[in-house]
This record gives sequence, C-alpha cells and structure tokens, in this order.
Amino acid sequence: MNLIQQIRKELKSKANKKQKQGAEKYFKGVITFYGLKSPQVQEMAKKFYKQNKLTIEETLKLAKELFESKYFEEKQFAIILLELNNKKLEKQHLQFFKKIFEEDVNNWGNCDVLCNKIVYWIVKKQPETAQEIVKWKDSPKNWVKRAATVVFVKLGRTGKYTKEILMVCDTTLNTKERFVQLGAGWALRECWVGEQKTTIEFIKKNKERLTKEALRYATEKMPEKDKNYVYSQ
Repeated sequence: MNLIQQIRKELKSKANKKQKQGAEKYFKGVITFYGLKSPQVQEMAKKFYKQNKLTIEETLKLAKELFESKYFEEKQFAIILLELNNKKLEKQHLQFFKKIFEEDVNNWGNCDVLCNKIVYWIVKKQPETAQEIVKWKDSPKNWVKRAATVVFVKLGRTGKYTKEILMVCDTTLNTKERFVQLGAGWALRECWVGEQKTTIEFIKKNKERLTKEALRYATEKMPEKDKNYVYSQ
C-alpha cells in the first residue's frame, strides 16, 4: 500500500455519514466530503508528517495527488502537509501553487487557506516574489484571480504592498464573478488599513466596478466619514 492509499484508507475509516450529509448540505452539493471534522484531519496529517520524512519535492507530489481528489478532506490533508513544510517553500514553488489554483481548487475555503497560510509566507520571506503573484491577475481562471488578491490580505496591513494590491484589483475588478470580487474587496479592506489615502481614492474611483457586496467588504473598517466620502457622487 502506497502513501496515498494509506491516507485514503485512514480518512475513510473515520468517515461519519451524518457529518458528511451536513457538510454537503451546507455547501449545496458543490463539494464532496468523507465526513470528518477539521481537528480529525489535522491530527491525521500531523501524525503522517512525523512518521514520514518526505523531501519537499516528495511532499509536493503527494499534495498534488491529494488535491486532484474530489474529496474536501483530501485537499485539506494536503494543505496541512504543505503548511507544515512552510520553511522549505521557495520562489520556485510558486508555479506549483498556481497550477493547484488553476486545476484543483474548487472552493473559497481551500483557496484562502492556501493563500493565507502557505503562499503568503513565500512572499513574506522573499518579497520580490510579490511581482510573480501580481501576474496571476491575468489568468483566465477565477480561483487564480482570487488568489492574486487574497495572498496580499495580511501583507496589505503593512502598507508595503499597496501598489501591488491596487494593480491586481484594477484588473480583477473587470470580472464580476462573486468570489473574485469578494477577494478584491477583502484585499482592499486590509490595504486601507496600511495605506488609507491612496486606497480610499482607488475605491472611490472604482466603486462602480465593485459589486455592492465587494464594496461593502472594501469599506467595512472605515469610519463613517470615509464611507460617506466613498459613496458620495
């Protein structure tokens, strides 16, 4: 039995029908579940990590195979393994993650955890990689577009990536798909925390390109006077 078979066997052994039905109902049948709670998958993945001393390349290969699964828990298992290997991830691995977003991500949960807990650390460790993330804005794939904004959410609070965030949003706002729009709104909200003047002018200028929901996200942390300024004609 190979590693992927071992993982699947253990996940199936802990599957709970009631948990599965509840999760699939919540996600309206878009995502398939075995029926495990997140702490269970976390415990399994951490145990697997300790028992199997895989190289980073072996981990990436295994993670890709898990991501190709239709099951949410297998994707979740892959994300936890990647997070445990954060320190080993470098610039050259960004293409691997772009491919994951292009081919295997099918929900905002997996997308955002990958962005905020894994790809984020590559950019933080190697700031020059921010320019690679900016290029993702031009992808025809919506989850790549969302990733191009969400990777910058925590970085936006520092005020150091305002230019990159606004550059990405200027392109992704051309897409009306809900999760792309909300990714832009989220990034703009945190960008405002780091650089208020420039960001608020961008939001005001582009408010007609934001959906109502995304605009609400973007202005959520602003005081009333700034919100009134954005919404004024």
